[in-house]
Amino acid sequence: MPDLFGGLVPDPQPQEGTEPSRRRRGSVPRLPAEIWHQLLACEETASAYAAATYRRGEDQCWPWCSALSDSGHGKLKAGRAAGGAAGRTVSAHVYGYQLHHQRLITPTLAVPDPVVAHACDEPSCQNPNHWHLISRAENLRDFHRRKGAWPLNDIRTGPGRRSVRAEALREAVRGAWAARDQVRALRRRGEPVPAELEAAADVEAAFHRASEAGRPEEPLRLF
Repeated sequence: MPDLFGGLVPDPQPQEGTEPSRRRRGSVPRLPAEIWHQLLACEETASAYAAATYRRGEDQCWPWCSALSDSGHGKLKAGRAAGGAAGRTVSAHVYGYQLHHQRLITPTLAVPDPVVAHACDEPSCQNPNHWHLISRAENLRDFHRRKGAWPLNDIRTGPGRRSVRAEALREAVRGAWAARDQVRALRRRGEPVPAELEAAADVEAAFHRASEAGRPEEPLRLF
């Protein structure tokens, strides 16, 4: 069963003596538990996950800096050392949640259809402190309740353009990383670093500019 944003989580098991429910239209077959175990045990995959995550402060968003889905969620491809899971592509935040907690996402009676929700409303965020497991229905209610608030109301997003904000954050971080590498190379050679390049290498500043570029204008207050 895919979560709201394309991550695969186990389907709830039918109770004994009942017929399995039909798969809903548009759903994706779940990954078997043994495949998830192979993914989570693969050091190559874990290294790729870490390399694609821009880790910031404990309470800040950690944007994903690799492949993105149409909805702006990170996509992670399993490494060659992942056994039967090699080459599989999964949602980064679903992989990250299970890696962080060292256990698979499992349906319960209380939450038979769990999804990994982002409290920060940033779909590419990989900060475990911003994740929580809730039901699919609750996740949808939360989205509709907050869709007019920042950052869900980023002016760059819209029908068919839900990944634009995540793409902007990703490219800003990538660009700053590249500039930072150039700065380090110049310093190793003992060459001067242009002020413009030094400024471009400020990852936090680049991230902030990319984020704020989509903020709606505040309505004018008459009083």
